[in-house]
Amino acid sequence: MMINNPTVLQVGCSHRHSRGGIAQVLNNYEKYVFADMRFLANSCDGPKIVKAIFFVFAIIKFIVKLTFCRSIKIVHIHTSSYFSYQRSYYYARISKFFGKKVIMHVHSGKFSQYYAEYPAFVENGLKYCDKVIALTPTWKEFFSSIIDADKIEVVPNPVPMPPHIERKFNGKLRFLFMGFVSRDKGAMDLLEMVVSHKGRLSKKTQFTLCGNDIDCNVGKYIRENHLGDLVVYRGWVKGEEKQKMFDSHDVLVLPSYAEGLPMTIIEAMANGMPVIASNVGGIPDIVNERVNGLLITSGNKNELFSAVMTYVNDRNMVASHSAAAFETAAAYSPDIIASRLETLYEELKN
Repeated sequence: MMINNPTVLQVGCSHRHSRGGIAQVLNNYEKYVFADMRFLANSCDGPKIVKAIFFVFAIIKFIVKLTFCRSIKIVHIHTSSYFSYQRSYYYARISKFFGKKVIMHVHSGKFSQYYAEYPAFVENGLKYCDKVIALTPTWKEFFSSIIDADKIEVVPNPVPMPPHIERKFNGKLRFLFMGFVSRDKGAMDLLEMVVSHKGRLSKKTQFTLCGNDIDCNVGKYIRENHLGDLVVYRGWVKGEEKQKMFDSHDVLVLPSYAEGLPMTIIEAMANGMPVIASNVGGIPDIVNERVNGLLITSGNKNELFSAVMTYVNDRNMVASHSAAAFETAAAYSPDIIASRLETLYEELKN
């Protein structure tokens, strides 16, 4: 099913030409969940002055839309933390001024950290919301410590299910890192782990990193540490190229320090890839230890190496985790997410 509900206005980052997790979520909503998504962008990429001007005009456009489009009953705001939440706060207040129902959909893996720094502001903003959407049960538990649990709904991110392919795990085991290549995502931990264990990993593994290089200087690191036979950096990938990465690799590795519910993990599982990931945010709600993946402690490179070698030495485990990962991803299909959202919208309209 696809939602066709003109009473709902989605508000979030400009997503069609942007990179990042929330942009990917919004793209999936537009392509697979809504038949015709009514959307207003509240932010854009670019220099600070461009972002500031965009914000002012977006607020004006939002006020005009709520003034003249009387059919809008619900404003569904997609937010991260810090500056993103500060923007969302104003949209929530304006929405309530116009008598609209407000949904705050929180995607940030750093929201608990943000709340610890600015508790009063976060709580004040959530007071203007009729519902808060959490990505996983773990995040619902976190938000329940701030607001009434009855106001919180769990709605995971939607991911289309590609045709299931039978995977063969022969020869080198191919590990894929996909996302922003940054220290926060654990990219340097992965590279440093490879350097520390080059002898044991050589001829048994291949590591590919895909994504914008934020603060790792990957190319230089690979050259200086002579990792050319072990590590490949592809840069940002999308569309068919991104799908080729999933098709040609065996295991996803994401040793992040903070996460909400990473789209990359759901996409990898939908492609039958088991996952090695940090035990943070909503990841333990989808990665079931030794069922569809392996969990490690953020920053612990010894655990990361051990997890890699567990799969290298046990291809039967890789195969069983692959099948379980594909089954897990089925719960994140667009039809299921659309049904949950439609139920939520109907509840708010009544």
